[in-house]
Amino acid sequence: MKRLQCLPLAAAVAAAAPGDASAGEDWTGGFVLGAQERTILQNTPLNRDNFLGIAGSGTRAVALFEGRQQDFTWRLRTEALRTDLDGTRGKAVLQELNRVFDLGAGASLSLGKRLYALDPSYINQPLGFLQKRTDLSDPLDTLGNSEGIPMAVLSWSGARASAAALHAREAGGRVQTILKFGYEFDAISAGMVLRRAHGEHAGIGATISAAPADALSWYASAYRAGGAARYTRATAGLVLTPAALPKLQLEYAYNGRGMPDGEFEVLQQQAQSSLPPYVLATLASRLPSLGARQHYASLTISKAAGAWDAGGGMYLGLDDSSRVWHGQVDYAFSARTHLMLSAMRQQGKNGSERALSPVKETLALRLRHAF
Repeated sequence: MKRLQCLPLAAAVAAAAPGDASAGEDWTGGFVLGAQERTILQNTPLNRDNFLGIAGSGTRAVALFEGRQQDFTWRLRTEALRTDLDGTRGKAVLQELNRVFDLGAGASLSLGKRLYALDPSYINQPLGFLQKRTDLSDPLDTLGNSEGIPMAVLSWSGARASAAALHAREAGGRVQTILKFGYEFDAISAGMVLRRAHGEHAGIGATISAAPADALSWYASAYRAGGAARYTRATAGLVLTPAALPKLQLEYAYNGRGMPDGEFEVLQQQAQSSLPPYVLATLASRLPSLGARQHYASLTISKAAGAWDAGGGMYLGLDDSSRVWHGQVDYAFSARTHLMLSAMRQQGKNGSERALSPVKETLALRLRHAF
Protein backbone atom coordinates (compact mmCIF):
# COMPACT_ATOMS: atom_id res chain seq x y z
CA MET A 1 0.00 0.00 0.00
CA LYS A 2 1.28 3.45 -0.82
CA ARG A 3 1.67 5.85 2.04
CA LEU A 4 -1.24 8.25 2.27
CA GLN A 5 -0.86 11.86 3.21
CA CYS A 6 -3.13 13.13 5.96
CA LEU A 7 -6.04 15.22 4.81
CA PRO A 8 -6.30 18.72 6.21
CA LEU A 9 -8.93 19.04 8.89
CA ALA A 10 -10.18 22.37 10.14
CA ALA A 11 -13.39 23.74 11.52
CA ALA A 12 -14.46 26.81 13.44
CA VAL A 13 -17.77 26.91 15.28
CA ALA A 14 -19.09 29.28 17.94
CA ALA A 15 -20.00 26.85 20.72
CA ALA A 16 -22.11 27.34 23.84
CA ALA A 17 -22.31 24.44 26.26
CA PRO A 18 -25.61 23.40 27.84
CA GLY A 19 -26.22 25.36 31.00
CA ASP A 20 -24.09 28.30 29.85
CA ALA A 21 -25.89 31.43 31.01
CA SER A 22 -24.90 33.27 27.84
CA ALA A 23 -26.55 30.60 25.71
CA GLY A 24 -29.87 30.35 27.53
CA GLU A 25 -31.64 27.16 26.51
CA ASP A 26 -29.96 27.02 23.08
CA TRP A 27 -26.74 25.16 22.46
CA THR A 28 -24.40 24.14 19.65
CA GLY A 29 -21.62 21.58 19.55
CA GLY A 30 -20.11 18.69 17.67
CA PHE A 31 -16.65 17.39 16.93
CA VAL A 32 -13.86 17.21 14.39
CA LEU A 33 -12.00 13.97 13.77
CA GLY A 34 -9.04 12.73 11.78
CA ALA A 35 -8.44 9.00 11.27
CA GLN A 36 -6.04 6.59 9.63
CA GLU A 37 -7.70 3.25 8.88
CA ARG A 38 -6.62 -0.18 7.65
CA THR A 39 -8.73 -3.13 6.46
CA ILE A 40 -7.37 -6.64 5.92
CA LEU A 41 -9.42 -8.87 3.65
CA GLN A 42 -9.66 -12.64 3.77
CA ASN A 43 -9.93 -15.21 1.01
CA THR A 44 -13.62 -15.80 0.44
CA PRO A 45 -15.64 -16.72 -2.65
CA LEU A 46 -17.99 -13.84 -1.85
CA ASN A 47 -15.30 -11.33 -2.78
CA ARG A 48 -13.08 -12.92 -5.43
CA ASP A 49 -10.27 -10.57 -6.45
CA ASN A 50 -11.95 -7.91 -4.26
CA PHE A 51 -14.66 -7.19 -6.82
CA LEU A 52 -16.63 -5.51 -3.99
CA GLY A 53 -14.00 -2.77 -4.04
CA ILE A 54 -13.20 -2.75 -0.32
CA ALA A 55 -10.35 -0.32 0.32
CA GLY A 56 -7.27 -1.56 2.15
CA SER A 57 -6.27 1.75 3.72
CA GLY A 58 -7.67 5.22 4.01
CA THR A 59 -7.47 8.59 5.66
CA ARG A 60 -10.67 10.16 6.92
CA ALA A 61 -11.60 13.68 8.07
CA VAL A 62 -14.98 14.28 9.72
CA ALA A 63 -16.71 17.37 11.07
CA LEU A 64 -20.06 17.10 12.82
CA PHE A 65 -22.15 20.07 13.94
CA GLU A 66 -25.33 19.94 15.97
CA GLY A 67 -27.51 22.46 17.70
CA ARG A 68 -30.84 23.51 19.10
CA GLN A 69 -32.58 26.78 18.44
CA GLN A 70 -35.76 27.03 20.51
CA ASP A 71 -37.95 24.13 19.29
CA PHE A 72 -35.64 23.07 16.42
CA THR A 73 -32.84 20.49 16.61
CA TRP A 74 -30.39 19.77 13.82
CA ARG A 75 -27.24 17.78 13.10
CA LEU A 76 -24.98 18.04 10.03
CA ARG A 77 -22.09 15.69 9.24
CA THR A 78 -19.39 16.31 6.62
CA GLU A 79 -16.67 13.88 5.61
CA ALA A 80 -13.67 13.69 3.30
CA LEU A 81 -12.22 10.22 2.66
CA ARG A 82 -9.12 9.25 0.70
CA THR A 83 -8.53 5.55 0.01
CA ASP A 84 -6.01 3.49 -1.92
CA LEU A 85 -8.77 2.48 -4.37
CA ASP A 86 -11.01 5.51 -4.93
CA GLY A 87 -8.81 8.53 -4.32
CA THR A 88 -10.48 11.41 -2.46
CA ARG A 89 -14.20 11.96 -2.19
CA GLY A 90 -16.43 13.93 0.15
CA LYS A 91 -20.02 14.13 1.28
CA ALA A 92 -22.29 16.10 3.57
CA VAL A 93 -25.40 14.66 5.24
CA LEU A 94 -28.12 16.46 7.18
CA GLN A 95 -28.57 13.73 9.78
CA GLU A 96 -31.26 15.46 11.80
CA LEU A 97 -33.64 18.39 11.38
CA ASN A 98 -36.63 18.29 13.67
CA ARG A 99 -39.13 20.56 15.38
CA VAL A 100 -41.16 19.81 18.52
CA PHE A 101 -44.51 21.49 19.16
CA ASP A 102 -45.68 21.60 22.77
CA LEU A 103 -49.40 20.82 22.80
CA GLY A 104 -49.82 21.13 26.56
CA ALA A 105 -51.03 18.61 29.19
CA GLY A 106 -48.00 16.41 28.57
CA ALA A 107 -48.60 16.11 24.81
CA SER A 108 -46.23 17.10 22.00
CA LEU A 109 -45.86 16.76 18.25
CA SER A 110 -42.45 16.16 16.63
CA LEU A 111 -41.96 16.65 12.88
CA GLY A 112 -38.79 16.09 10.89
CA LYS A 113 -35.76 13.85 10.51
CA ARG A 114 -34.56 12.23 13.74
CA LEU A 115 -33.77 9.00 15.61
CA TYR A 116 -36.28 7.42 17.98
CA ALA A 117 -35.31 4.66 20.43
CA LEU A 118 -37.85 1.90 20.99
CA ASP A 119 -35.53 -0.80 22.31
CA PRO A 120 -33.55 -0.67 25.61
CA SER A 121 -30.97 -3.29 24.54
CA TYR A 122 -27.38 -2.40 23.66
CA ILE A 123 -26.20 -4.54 20.74
CA ASN A 124 -29.08 -6.51 19.24
CA GLN A 125 -32.29 -4.51 18.92
CA PRO A 126 -35.45 -6.46 17.98
CA LEU A 127 -37.40 -3.18 18.15
CA GLY A 128 -34.66 -0.95 16.74
CA PHE A 129 -36.63 0.14 13.70
CA LEU A 130 -35.93 3.86 14.16
CA GLN A 131 -32.79 4.04 16.29
CA LYS A 132 -29.03 3.85 15.99
CA ARG A 133 -27.77 0.40 15.00
CA THR A 134 -24.66 -1.27 16.40
CA ASP A 135 -21.61 -1.61 14.14
CA LEU A 136 -18.98 -3.91 15.65
CA SER A 137 -16.20 -2.13 13.76
CA ASP A 138 -17.24 1.11 15.54
CA PRO A 139 -19.55 0.09 18.42
CA LEU A 140 -19.41 3.50 20.10
CA ASP A 141 -20.24 5.33 16.85
CA THR A 142 -17.04 7.35 17.12
CA LEU A 143 -17.48 8.43 13.52
CA GLY A 144 -20.96 9.82 14.16
CA ASN A 145 -22.56 7.86 11.33
CA SER A 146 -26.00 7.53 12.91
CA GLU A 147 -28.60 9.22 10.71
CA GLY A 148 -32.20 10.00 11.51
CA ILE A 149 -35.34 9.04 9.60
CA PRO A 150 -38.11 11.42 8.49
CA MET A 151 -41.03 10.91 10.86
CA ALA A 152 -43.95 12.44 12.69
CA VAL A 153 -44.36 11.60 16.37
CA LEU A 154 -47.43 12.46 18.44
CA SER A 155 -46.64 11.64 22.06
CA TRP A 156 -48.05 11.99 25.55
CA SER A 157 -46.32 11.49 28.89
CA GLY A 158 -47.94 11.31 32.31
CA ALA A 159 -46.64 10.63 35.80
CA ARG A 160 -46.06 6.95 35.00
CA ALA A 161 -47.71 6.14 31.68
CA SER A 162 -46.71 7.26 28.20
CA ALA A 163 -47.97 6.75 24.66
CA ALA A 164 -46.79 7.69 21.17
CA ALA A 165 -47.97 7.32 17.59
CA LEU A 166 -45.20 7.36 14.96
CA HIS A 167 -45.27 7.52 11.18
CA ALA A 168 -41.88 7.20 9.48
CA ARG A 169 -40.67 7.10 5.88
CA GLU A 170 -37.24 5.61 5.22
CA ALA A 171 -35.00 5.96 2.18
CA GLY A 172 -36.59 4.31 -0.84
CA GLY A 173 -40.09 5.24 0.28
CA ARG A 174 -40.60 2.46 2.84
CA VAL A 175 -43.31 3.57 5.29
CA GLN A 176 -44.02 2.24 8.76
CA THR A 177 -46.56 3.18 11.42
CA ILE A 178 -45.95 2.38 15.10
CA LEU A 179 -47.99 2.72 18.29
CA LYS A 180 -45.95 2.69 21.50
CA PHE A 181 -47.24 2.37 25.08
CA GLY A 182 -45.11 2.49 28.23
CA TYR A 183 -45.54 2.31 31.97
CA GLU A 184 -43.13 2.91 34.85
CA PHE A 185 -43.80 0.54 37.72
CA ASP A 186 -42.05 0.97 41.07
CA ALA A 187 -39.12 -1.27 40.06
CA ILE A 188 -39.66 -2.10 36.38
CA SER A 189 -40.11 -0.20 33.12
CA ALA A 190 -42.32 -1.94 30.55
CA GLY A 191 -43.55 -1.11 27.09
CA MET A 192 -45.54 -2.49 24.16
CA VAL A 193 -45.23 -1.71 20.45
CA LEU A 194 -47.70 -2.31 17.61
CA ARG A 195 -46.17 -1.93 14.13
CA ARG A 196 -47.26 -2.03 10.51
CA ALA A 197 -44.77 -1.50 7.68
CA HIS A 198 -45.34 -1.35 3.93
CA GLY A 199 -44.83 -4.79 2.44
CA GLU A 200 -44.90 -6.55 5.82
CA HIS A 201 -47.57 -8.03 8.03
CA ALA A 202 -48.39 -6.31 11.31
CA GLY A 203 -46.29 -7.17 14.35
CA ILE A 204 -46.27 -6.73 18.10
CA GLY A 205 -43.34 -6.16 20.41
CA ALA A 206 -42.58 -5.68 24.09
CA THR A 207 -39.76 -4.35 26.26
CA ILE A 208 -38.91 -4.65 29.93
CA SER A 209 -36.00 -3.34 31.98
CA ALA A 210 -35.06 -2.89 35.61
CA ALA A 211 -32.21 -1.93 37.93
CA PRO A 212 -32.68 -4.06 41.08
CA ALA A 213 -29.35 -2.94 42.55
CA ASP A 214 -26.94 -0.04 42.19
CA ALA A 215 -24.47 -2.17 40.21
CA LEU A 216 -26.94 -4.38 38.35
CA SER A 217 -29.47 -3.81 35.60
CA TRP A 218 -31.19 -6.12 33.14
CA TYR A 219 -33.36 -5.79 30.05
CA ALA A 220 -35.25 -7.83 27.48
CA SER A 221 -37.17 -7.14 24.30
CA ALA A 222 -38.97 -9.15 21.65
CA TYR A 223 -40.87 -8.69 18.41
CA ARG A 224 -43.29 -11.06 16.66
CA ALA A 225 -44.43 -10.52 13.07
CA GLY A 226 -47.63 -12.07 11.77
CA GLY A 227 -48.71 -13.34 8.37
CA ALA A 228 -47.51 -16.36 6.44
CA ALA A 229 -43.83 -15.57 7.04
CA ARG A 230 -44.06 -15.47 10.83
CA TYR A 231 -40.84 -14.74 12.67
CA THR A 232 -39.68 -13.73 16.12
CA ARG A 233 -36.72 -11.64 17.24
CA ALA A 234 -35.73 -11.43 20.89
CA THR A 235 -32.85 -10.44 23.14
CA ALA A 236 -32.07 -10.41 26.85
CA GLY A 237 -29.10 -9.07 28.74
CA LEU A 238 -27.66 -7.79 31.97
CA VAL A 239 -25.12 -5.13 32.91
CA LEU A 240 -22.86 -5.27 35.97
CA THR A 241 -21.15 -2.04 37.06
CA PRO A 242 -19.20 -2.75 40.28
CA ALA A 243 -17.33 0.29 41.57
CA ALA A 244 -13.82 -1.16 41.61
CA LEU A 245 -14.11 -3.73 38.80
CA PRO A 246 -14.63 -3.50 35.04
CA LYS A 247 -18.12 -2.99 33.67
CA LEU A 248 -19.50 -6.28 32.32
CA GLN A 249 -22.29 -6.70 29.80
CA LEU A 250 -23.81 -10.01 28.69
CA GLU A 251 -26.45 -10.38 25.99
CA TYR A 252 -28.20 -13.22 24.14
CA ALA A 253 -30.13 -12.71 20.92
CA TYR A 254 -32.41 -14.80 18.72
CA ASN A 255 -33.17 -13.74 15.15
CA GLY A 256 -36.04 -15.67 13.61
CA ARG A 257 -35.35 -14.00 10.25
CA GLY A 258 -31.82 -15.42 10.21
CA MET A 259 -30.70 -18.42 8.21
CA PRO A 260 -31.10 -21.87 9.77
CA ASP A 261 -28.47 -24.54 9.03
CA GLY A 262 -30.12 -25.79 5.85
CA GLU A 263 -30.50 -22.35 4.31
CA PHE A 264 -26.95 -21.41 5.25
CA GLU A 265 -25.62 -24.57 3.58
CA VAL A 266 -27.39 -23.50 0.39
CA LEU A 267 -25.71 -20.10 0.63
CA GLN A 268 -22.32 -21.79 1.01
CA GLN A 269 -22.93 -23.89 -2.08
CA GLN A 270 -24.00 -20.83 -4.05
CA ALA A 271 -20.89 -18.96 -2.93
CA GLN A 272 -18.63 -21.78 -4.19
CA SER A 273 -20.26 -21.87 -7.63
CA SER A 274 -19.36 -19.60 -10.51
CA LEU A 275 -21.98 -16.93 -9.91
CA PRO A 276 -21.81 -13.45 -11.48
CA PRO A 277 -20.35 -10.70 -9.27
CA TYR A 278 -23.65 -8.97 -8.58
CA VAL A 279 -25.11 -12.22 -7.19
CA LEU A 280 -22.06 -12.72 -4.96
CA ALA A 281 -22.41 -9.13 -3.76
CA THR A 282 -26.04 -9.88 -2.82
CA LEU A 283 -24.90 -12.92 -0.85
CA ALA A 284 -22.22 -10.86 0.91
CA SER A 285 -24.85 -8.31 1.91
CA ARG A 286 -26.59 -11.05 3.90
CA LEU A 287 -23.64 -11.09 6.34
CA PRO A 288 -23.82 -7.72 8.14
CA SER A 289 -21.69 -6.99 11.17
CA LEU A 290 -24.25 -8.49 13.57
CA GLY A 291 -24.68 -11.61 11.49
CA ALA A 292 -27.30 -13.37 9.40
CA ARG A 293 -27.81 -16.58 11.42
CA GLN A 294 -30.23 -17.14 14.33
CA HIS A 295 -28.46 -17.45 17.70
CA TYR A 296 -25.86 -15.05 19.12
CA ALA A 297 -24.26 -14.12 22.43
CA SER A 298 -22.05 -11.19 23.31
CA LEU A 299 -19.67 -10.32 26.12
CA THR A 300 -18.28 -6.81 26.60
CA ILE A 301 -15.89 -5.57 29.28
CA SER A 302 -14.78 -1.97 29.83
CA LYS A 303 -12.83 -0.05 32.45
CA ALA A 304 -11.70 3.55 32.93
CA ALA A 305 -8.53 4.43 34.85
CA GLY A 306 -7.34 8.03 34.93
CA ALA A 307 -6.97 9.33 31.37
CA TRP A 308 -7.32 5.82 29.93
CA ASP A 309 -10.55 4.06 28.99
CA ALA A 310 -10.35 0.56 27.50
CA GLY A 311 -13.02 -1.84 26.39
CA GLY A 312 -13.47 -4.93 24.29
CA GLY A 313 -15.56 -7.94 23.75
CA MET A 314 -16.57 -10.98 21.74
CA TYR A 315 -19.66 -11.47 19.60
CA LEU A 316 -20.26 -15.22 19.32
CA GLY A 317 -22.33 -16.98 16.67
CA LEU A 318 -23.84 -19.91 18.56
CA ASP A 319 -24.87 -21.70 15.35
CA ASP A 320 -21.30 -22.24 14.13
CA SER A 321 -18.99 -20.89 16.91
CA SER A 322 -17.80 -18.05 14.71
CA ARG A 323 -16.50 -15.00 16.57
CA VAL A 324 -16.04 -11.27 16.18
CA TRP A 325 -13.46 -9.72 18.52
CA HIS A 326 -13.63 -5.96 18.98
CA GLY A 327 -11.81 -3.51 21.23
CA GLN A 328 -10.94 0.13 21.77
CA VAL A 329 -8.42 2.06 23.82
CA ASP A 330 -9.11 5.73 24.50
CA TYR A 331 -6.62 8.23 25.90
CA ALA A 332 -7.96 11.64 26.97
CA PHE A 333 -5.51 14.49 26.46
CA SER A 334 -8.25 16.71 27.90
CA ALA A 335 -11.98 16.57 28.51
CA ARG A 336 -12.58 17.31 24.82
CA THR A 337 -9.61 15.78 22.98
CA HIS A 338 -9.24 12.01 22.74
CA LEU A 339 -6.89 9.65 20.89
CA MET A 340 -8.53 6.32 20.10
CA LEU A 341 -7.21 3.02 18.78
CA SER A 342 -9.88 0.52 17.73
CA ALA A 343 -9.68 -2.95 16.20
CA MET A 344 -12.04 -5.66 14.97
CA ARG A 345 -11.22 -9.24 13.93
CA GLN A 346 -13.51 -11.96 12.56
CA GLN A 347 -12.75 -15.64 13.07
CA GLY A 348 -14.47 -18.89 12.17
CA LYS A 349 -13.82 -22.39 10.93
CA ASN A 350 -14.18 -23.19 7.24
CA GLY A 351 -17.78 -22.89 6.17
CA SER A 352 -18.77 -20.68 9.08
CA GLU A 353 -20.46 -17.32 8.74
CA ARG A 354 -17.37 -15.32 9.64
CA ALA A 355 -15.17 -17.36 7.29
CA LEU A 356 -17.42 -16.22 4.43
CA SER A 357 -17.23 -12.55 5.40
CA PRO A 358 -14.97 -10.51 3.07
CA VAL A 359 -13.37 -8.56 5.94
CA LYS A 360 -10.90 -10.25 8.29
CA GLU A 361 -9.62 -7.32 10.35
CA THR A 362 -10.03 -3.57 10.70
CA LEU A 363 -7.71 -1.21 12.54
CA ALA A 364 -8.19 2.52 13.07
CA LEU A 365 -6.30 5.32 14.82
CA ARG A 366 -8.50 8.36 15.43
CA LEU A 367 -8.01 11.78 16.99
CA ARG A 368 -11.29 13.39 18.05
CA HIS A 369 -11.87 16.90 19.44
CA ALA A 370 -15.27 17.98 20.71
CA PHE A 371 -16.35 21.62 20.75
